[in-house]
Amino acid sequence: MREVIRFDIKSVRRTYEPFCRVDSVNCIIWFELGVNCRKERRLAHSVICPSCIRLKCDLQRQLKRTSNESPSKKVARQHSSSRAPLSHMSSASQERRRANQQNDRKNMMKKVLHYAEAEVSLDDEQSDEVSSITAILENSLKEELEKLFNEGEKHGVGHILKNIWKEDVSRESEHKLFQKDQKCNGTGRGNRWNMITIRIALAVYIRSPAAYEALKSFGILQLPSRSTLQAYTGAFLHEPGANSTCIEKQVAQFVLHCQKRILDGKKESKKDGVLIFDEVKVISRMMWNSRSQTLIGLSMRAEEMASLGDIYQTADNSCAAQTSHILQFLWRDLTSNFDIVGPYFTSDSTIDSKFTLSCVMETIKLFQLHGLSTSLLVCDGASSNLSLIKATHGFSGGYPIFKGW
Repeated sequence: MREVIRFDIKSVRRTYEPFCRVDSVNCIIWFELGVNCRKERRLAHSVICPSCIRLKCDLQRQLKRTSNESPSKKVARQHSSSRAPLSHMSSASQERRRANQQNDRKNMMKKVLHYAEAEVSLDDEQSDEVSSITAILENSLKEELEKLFNEGEKHGVGHILKNIWKEDVSRESEHKLFQKDQKCNGTGRGNRWNMITIRIALAVYIRSPAAYEALKSFGILQLPSRSTLQAYTGAFLHEPGANSTCIEKQVAQFVLHCQKRILDGKKESKKDGVLIFDEVKVISRMMWNSRSQTLIGLSMRAEEMASLGDIYQTADNSCAAQTSHILQFLWRDLTSNFDIVGPYFTSDSTIDSKFTLSCVMETIKLFQLHGLSTSLLVCDGASSNLSLIKATHGFSGGYPIFKGW
């Protein structure tokens, strides 16, 4: 029977002694037939209980179905899209069906990633058509668009639909802004440039300023001047050292952030944070900062490291040297997880524990002047950092400062 059905039935109980017998697991050994039972049935089933009779009918029906079943039906049940109940399938067929579902899922994920990275280029007519469609959807069919997003949320793909829609709309708007710059900035007087044009110009300028000047001289495209691009390239650079100018704007943003938290009903920030620092080795390259007319990549001089020299006499009066290592600081509020990018310090050699300690003290003092306290220090396990931690806790060195901190 098992060779024909190809799987074990849980409702069947077999006994082999003193002879092979198949019964139902709910078999009633002692039972009595009904009074109204026919004589033929009473004689035929005098030794079979009702549970075994039902089991016999089920087995006969199952044997008839499996014996006449074609192999194609079995393969169809093992397909990943089959709706046949797993409970009616053999264990081998169930494993095969699960394996097919896993393979189809992997193939579908590969297709999704391929389609996500694929791009389709449109000509002017198609681009105008897509722009008109997106404009109509944004202006007249917002409710239907929200229904589409809500329907996607039920299937777990709502965020994907929203991201695709935002990318398509932003691309169309950037395309229009670039065309607007080309139309309005043809006179060369009072030009106003959008960020899309600035990004395109910077992509060419940083690779070859000469090629950018040649492209601009052709007059095919309306491009910003070199001074405009230089203003953007040096807008976010500041000098090394613990200077207030490097964190003033960030502290102002942090104050606004604290006020917003209070208005939202959250607890007021304690303005107490953790100071994170790390040492970075820089590549042997120097650049020209056109905004400040200075070279980028030189280490700090003795006059810029006055506090360091006064404490440890580590700064000498040698000429400017190329930067080898940079020590960067980051202050994070413990209450609201707000980050402030702190100052950075440059060195022409490997940073030791004395240099690190002086930079840490200067940075803590800088944040303290702006009303921000520091309770924790976070760093990696470099030997200079370990020496710094030991020195600040009074375990080694000639200056056992902050003992018990």
